[in-house]
Amino acid sequence: MERGKIVLIGATTENPSFEVNSALLSRSRVFVLHSLEKDNIIKLLKNVLKDKTGYGHRNIDISEELLNLIALYSNGDARTALNVLEMAVMSGEVRERTTVITKNIIEDCIQQKSLLYDNLEITVAVYNAVHYLGMPECNIYLTQAVAYLSVDPKSNALYTAYEKAKIDAKNTISEGVPLHLRNAPTKLMKDLNYGSGYEYSHNFENKVASLQCLPDNLKDRQYYTPTTQGVEKNIKERLETIKKLKKR
Repeated sequence: MERGKIVLIGATTENPSFEVNSALLSRSRVFVLHSLEKDNIIKLLKNVLKDKTGYGHRNIDISEELLNLIALYSNGDARTALNVLEMAVMSGEVRERTTVITKNIIEDCIQQKSLLYDNLEITVAVYNAVHYLGMPECNIYLTQAVAYLSVDPKSNALYTAYEKAKIDAKNTISEGVPLHLRNAPTKLMKDLNYGSGYEYSHNFENKVASLQCLPDNLKDRQYYTPTTQGVEKNIKERLETIKKLKKR
């Protein structure tokens, strides 16, 4: 070693002053490796997310909060931090930006109260296309979904109906399902008038029975009032027809 014929490189987690021969130690240069700081870990993770040899080609979307947590719990160990990041990506805890975009499109399909009922089917199909193809190949499908939703007729009638029903569910006593709608598989249930007066829709010419389906305290309550926009126009006409048939 003194003559330079032998180059000895070693690493230990023990204290070299105890574990390495003193003669050997006196002829060696000792480097003390400290644990990485949290900021160093975060910088490393961000580099991996940007580098094309890491996740740079996948456009991963990850919050600063999650990066901080990974860095904190890795206890200064870069390999641990990288392993946790890989697990997060594989398990779906972090998502590619394109996945976030398509998720927002699906939410928009619902939030904007779209009335073409195949919208959800189309947006979910775009989501899957993005998942399988990735960027930039999926750009045209994202564009198609946005354009399709943009021209779709809108209505908040279903949202309003849900909110009305939610209020009644919270503020009224549950009187249970009307007896005539209850199944009567036993003699006791029949004696209690379960199923008595039930009308089978298919026994009627127009397949419409005049049954009361809500409990007495909510009798004749109407939650959904469709508009004349989009397919709701057809639904509105159908509901009006059903009302006329029930009156007969």
